[in-house]
Amino acid sequence: MRVRKCASLLLGALLCLGAARVEAASARFTPTVNLGYHYNDNIRATDSEMVEPIAAQWLDYLLGLDTSVKSRSFSATLNGSAGYSQYVTSSDDLEKLTDYRSYNLNYVNLALEGGLQYLTSSQAFELNDRVTRSRDFSEIFGIQNSDFSDFQLYTHNVASAQWRFRTRSPFNGLFRYDYETIIFDKPTGDLVSEPPDSYAHKGYAKFTYRAGPKSEIGLDLQGGERVYGDAVFRSAGGFERVADIVDYDYYQAMIVFNYKISPSASLSGGGGALYRTFFGQPEAGPELKDYLLPIVNIAYRQGVKYRYELGLSGEYGANTYGLNSYFSYIQGGASLKYYLGRALCLNANLIYKNDAYDKENLDVGDVWKNDRVDNLYLGLVGLTWEVLRRAETPYLSLSAQYQYMQRDSNIDGEISDFLPGSTPLLASYDTTVNMAIVSLIFNPTVAIGPR
Repeated sequence: MRVRKCASLLLGALLCLGAARVEAASARFTPTVNLGYHYNDNIRATDSEMVEPIAAQWLDYLLGLDTSVKSRSFSATLNGSAGYSQYVTSSDDLEKLTDYRSYNLNYVNLALEGGLQYLTSSQAFELNDRVTRSRDFSEIFGIQNSDFSDFQLYTHNVASAQWRFRTRSPFNGLFRYDYETIIFDKPTGDLVSEPPDSYAHKGYAKFTYRAGPKSEIGLDLQGGERVYGDAVFRSAGGFERVADIVDYDYYQAMIVFNYKISPSASLSGGGGALYRTFFGQPEAGPELKDYLLPIVNIAYRQGVKYRYELGLSGEYGANTYGLNSYFSYIQGGASLKYYLGRALCLNANLIYKNDAYDKENLDVGDVWKNDRVDNLYLGLVGLTWEVLRRAETPYLSLSAQYQYMQRDSNIDGEISDFLPGSTPLLASYDTTVNMAIVSLIFNPTVAIGPR
């Protein structure tokens, strides 16, 4: 498949040109130096009872810049970081199983975003481009994808155009178009599988009506398509299989609401439906069936500045990345940010998620004997210390965090889990991953012109 690439360089040129033409503008520059340490005891997210997990340690050396140039009607922004991720150690099994040395995992790390915005009293026109290069796939889809692996290297790009407007009545609207690409680097090693590259077109429309000083209701509409290339799966003994990944269109509609309970608390949520239709299916292999699924989400937030922030959320929905395996999920989460002092903050997050692969709707019955059900447990605890501050802005911070991730599946390596004649690529979907991250961030700010 030939994946079309977005014109990131053109957008960068537009940013420079637009900034040069701004008159009587203010500018803000925040350079950043980020030094990070990561430890992951299972970078391929395998079942430790089936395969010896591969542990790795790596260092991030990142230089960042957060820049904005603004006038009354025009603004240009460029922010993010670029640098290098260096793997310093890995377990011997990395070399034995995949022909990798730890240095083969080193890569150029990118997280950059640039945008142009033109404002009037009632409208805003925006162009934006964001590019990410990483091994952490959750940076794109969160835990919706339910893949804990930090092994495959990819470049993700999203270019978007957006128009927002408001009227004299309490009615606002938004239209946006996104073009997205996900391109994987060709891996080193004879046993490493290659995920498919893909691109997606997405359209969004959102309409909001303010029903009162504390409440608003709205309608969110979106739709688009995702098109995949071929995936290459490899295993021991030189076995290689090329898989045609099925493409899809989707359409989604939701009625949403926001309610301000008090100055420190708010409630939001929505409900609607998602319809997915598949196309380009190969003659051989399972046929994925079109399906309609209800979607619901709700969130409660409460907080007092420099004291605490509490969040509770729940949702029912479906994953979007897919790769011929689609599921519905129920998810609940709680987050807490608690200030031990003005410059010292504790963060904690807990998430439970249940993924259900319905054979009747998704036609994966040629692999698993029963519906696959995964239970996911995620926990994070972290501490951030703003070592140096200027007014309300920290410019030297130190953070440390620990993450625990577990997937407990009913497909756990027993022969009885699979139908006769099937060739499962993974004998078990159980996994446990522990991660530790320490970061030192230095980001002084320079402001020029009127504020």
